[in-house]
Amino acid sequence: MIVGVAVCPGAPFLVAGLAPALERSARGLSDTCAAAVARLAGADRILLITSGPRARDLGVPAARRSVLHPSGTTVTSAPLTDSRLPPLFEGRLAGGSDLGAAPIAGAPVPLFPRVGMSPGVGVIVGAALLAQSHLEIPTVAIELAAAAADADAGAGLQGAADAVDPALDLLHAACRSSDRVALLVVADGSASRGPDSPGGGHLGAAPLDAALAAALASGSPRDLADAVDFVGDDAGALLFTSGPAFAALADLTAATPPGRATLFYDDAPLGIGYLVATWSWS
Repeated sequence: MIVGVAVCPGAPFLVAGLAPALERSARGLSDTCAAAVARLAGADRILLITSGPRARDLGVPAARRSVLHPSGTTVTSAPLTDSRLPPLFEGRLAGGSDLGAAPIAGAPVPLFPRVGMSPGVGVIVGAALLAQSHLEIPTVAIELAAAAADADAGAGLQGAADAVDPALDLLHAACRSSDRVALLVVADGSASRGPDSPGGGHLGAAPLDAALAAALASGSPRDLADAVDFVGDDAGALLFTSGPAFAALADLTAATPPGRATLFYDDAPLGIGYLVATWSWS
């Protein structure tokens, strides 16, 4: 059962020491993420959910299936820099080192290729946040591909759910277990907030981020799914790549919405919508 959710952005500078100047420009974001992730303490298992590929995932095909990274997977910040110096962050997803074992009983592991697929930006940032919060809880990471990105606009929660099948089978199996499951969702809003943003600016960027923020603040899976679904074919123009991760969060919590929701951060200091929120059921 799900007992807690933390939503944090996939900003590479959240890896401590990677880009201090950028971290200072997003004042308070690192501390806010640390506080949100710390609330996952006490869970039996953490599912790190993100979307991929992202802009910094060099060499990863734009169209591919979701990728599973089991407990024990090595995660390093090396892909985030061009330096030949040792990486600032290097570790493993907590919970063991047997990469050949299915991390979740009955999970359709063959559907999630991972041979030669090193973790992308979202997994790197999420793993670093967990390490910085000293959470040694068994963790499985999954990068969700937009397998059905052409789902009909306006299809509501079901349309958002379809956008990440068949990965939802694995996630639902984990969340139905007797374990206390926490979700760490690494996801951004639009990267086109203003003329100096990576996307150069888009009129729909601010409304999208506002809808995501409102849904996270209210703890409404329905509103979160609708916000993702409404984007439709504009996702590319908005540089909004986190739809599958937000859609998964909406679907996994649809039957039992959280009892408490808090939005800690909602800003776009670098022209990218950064959101930090927590949901809880106690």
